[in-house]
Order: sequence, then C-alpha cells, then structure tokens
Amino acid sequence: MSDLFNVDAERYVLAAAVGSAGRTLSVGELRATDFYDEPNRRVFEILLARIEAHEPIEPTALLPVLAAVPGAGVEWLAKLLEIAAVPSSVGYYAEIVRAKATARAILTASQRVAQQVRELDDDADMLEAANAASQSMLSAAQRGRASQGVVDDLRDVMDGLENPTRYVATPWPDLDHAIGGWAAGRLYVIGARPGIGKSLIGVCAQLHAARHGNRAFFASVEMSKQELYLRMIANAGKVDHGKLQRGGLNDDDWLRIATAEDEIKHLPIHVADDVQRPAEIIARAQGIIRDHGPLGLLVVDYVQLMTSNSPKQTRQEQVAEFSRSLKLAAKSLNVPVIALAQLNRDAVGRRPAMSDLRESGALEQDADLVMLLHRDNDEHPDVLEMMVAKNRHGTTGAVDLYFQGKYQRIESMAPKALKAVQ
Repeated sequence: MSDLFNVDAERYVLAAAVGSAGRTLSVGELRATDFYDEPNRRVFEILLARIEAHEPIEPTALLPVLAAVPGAGVEWLAKLLEIAAVPSSVGYYAEIVRAKATARAILTASQRVAQQVRELDDDADMLEAANAASQSMLSAAQRGRASQGVVDDLRDVMDGLENPTRYVATPWPDLDHAIGGWAAGRLYVIGARPGIGKSLIGVCAQLHAARHGNRAFFASVEMSKQELYLRMIANAGKVDHGKLQRGGLNDDDWLRIATAEDEIKHLPIHVADDVQRPAEIIARAQGIIRDHGPLGLLVVDYVQLMTSNSPKQTRQEQVAEFSRSLKLAAKSLNVPVIALAQLNRDAVGRRPAMSDLRESGALEQDADLVMLLHRDNDEHPDVLEMMVAKNRHGTTGAVDLYFQGKYQRIESMAPKALKAVQ
C-alpha cells in the first residue's frame, strides 16, 4: 500500500504552508481528503480554516490548536518545522499528494465494483455496476487532471483552437449550417410524437454518417433488427417500404434491393436490438470501439423505453438517470449521442415545445441540443418541420425537410436559412 501514499510529501506541503504563513496553501488546489495520513489531513483542514478566518498560523498560535489533534502536538510540530520547505518546490510535492489520492480513489472504485459483481447474479446488473464504477474511476482521473494551473489551462484552450471539435455531418445541409453537424461528446435529444418520424431521423443520420466513413451504432430499444434493416434497404434502394413488409415486389424492386444490400453490408454500421439499459448500450459501444475503432455516431431509440435497475424510483427519476448516463457516455466515449425521445400526448395537433418531453425535464437540462419534430398529416404530410429548440453552442430556429415515408427518406428542400419558430 506504500505506493498509494507519500506521508513525507504531505508533510512538506504542510511545512511550506506554515513557513509561508499560508501563502502556499492554494498550490496544487489540494483538498483535505487528498491527504492519506490522518494527522496531516486534520492539520490541513485547520490551516485552511484559520486562513479563511484571518487567524495566524505561526507555530506559537498553532500549538494550542494542534494539542487537540490525535497524533499531532508539540513534538509533531517540532518535526514539521525541521523540514526546510522551499515555496518554489511546493508544486512538485503537491502533485505527488494529489496523484496518490487519485490512485487511491481509482482503487476504491475498482474494489467496490469487484464486491458488487460478487454479490450480483444478473448479467445486466453486472453491466450497470461496471458502468457506475467506470464513471467513478473516470471522475477520479478527471479530478487528477483538474488541478493544473492557468498556463496549462490556456495551453489546452489554444490546442483546442488548433484542433477544433470533430463534427459528423447530418444528412441535411440546412441543419448543418445552423448546428455544425453532430459534435463528439455532445448529447442530442430529438423528440416527437409517435408516427412523426423520429426513428427515421435516426436511421437517416446513421446511414449518412456511415456513408461518409464514420462508424455508427444504432441501439434500438423499440424496433427489431429486421425492422431497422428493412428501413435501411428502403432508404438505400428507394424501394417501397410497404412492399417490403407485405410483399408484391417486382423484378425492378428486387434489383434495387440487391443494390441496397450490397451497399449496406459494406458500411461501418452496427445495430443492436437486445439492449434495454444504459449500461448495456455503453458496454456494447465500448466493445465496438475496442474491436473496430472509434465511433462517429451513437443513436438510441428511444429513451423512455429503456429499463432501470432501480424499480423503487419514480419514472421521472429513472428517465433522469437514463439522461445523465447518455450524457456521460457522449463525453467518456467521445462520440455524438442522438437520443430519440417521445413527447407527451398534449403535443398532438400543434407544434411541440421542450416542456412536452415525456416523463422528465432532465432530458432538456442534460442535452446540448434539443430538436423537436412536427408534421401536419392533414395539410402537409410530406413536410417535416425540425425545430432546434435548444442549442448550447449556437442558434435556434427551424428547418423544413421533405418527408418520404414510402421510401424511408428525409431529405433537404431547397437550401435556405434557418427560419424562426412561430
């Protein structure tokens, strides 16, 4: 266990703080919990509290306070003062303390998941536990990286300017002009009532991404693989989707089907219809990345159909958990995640609003971008209005798309600027 803590480094940080009248306490942005040794941790807390209260931390002022700390006291303070701490070297020792704390946090998370796995029998429960542990370890690692100074932070920003966010183009140039495309690490929530076209949006987005060399994963909680592939064949071959379902195909249809099949089988596409929980989807995505390389797009259809390991939670709490998991997945996998969602019944017959997102306001809060779909089946059944209702990184508005349900296609109309939502 000695490689998981360094008491000497902890004491050096404390000695420098006492010797500098507290001026070095902020170096490394350490927390009391970063200290492994209990007396060291308690003394660090005392020093922070006294600085905040504008109280002196010279040895004579500290002695009465340290007398009440188990393991500290006169002898402990005398040994601390023997350390010839140089303020300019504090950063080096603070980094050691922080790194050891990060290692302990990661070890604790791994031990927790090991214990959970021993107690669980269900594979899905194990995936949930593993995903929770991986997020804990990721948080610990990010905590380790969070302590860099302004110079390092600015360097990261400048590096980002030289290497801008990676975008995957949508199938619709008008939309790309407004939002830039699907950006890695972001969560896109697309909401609609049943039958409006939200699943088809996901299918079109997946095909377009794959056709441009971006590996795409469609996690279907609603439709079977067969249904999804029939939609892709209709789209790629411009084959009547109704005929594919009920029969009556002619020779020309079969030729188009063969052409579509040949295209689809060579695309970097992955489809799963046996995933129900966020952990299962994330685990499958991680497997694809491990075996085939980076993902360019992840589509989940649809959020409210996912199941939870916490049946005692309300449905709103469960959907909020799904939303957080998908946002974390976008960041940890560095992939744009399109989460299709169903809207409340109240949205029938009118343009929807973000408040119509069914069963959870967390979807609206967690999403980087929310798009709502509207189609007037009576007056303009072939016009699909896509409203950008929320956009953290750009503008809002709406674009009209050409809905071709017969061929499972959604295409751009004549190029035009994003219109304002009425």
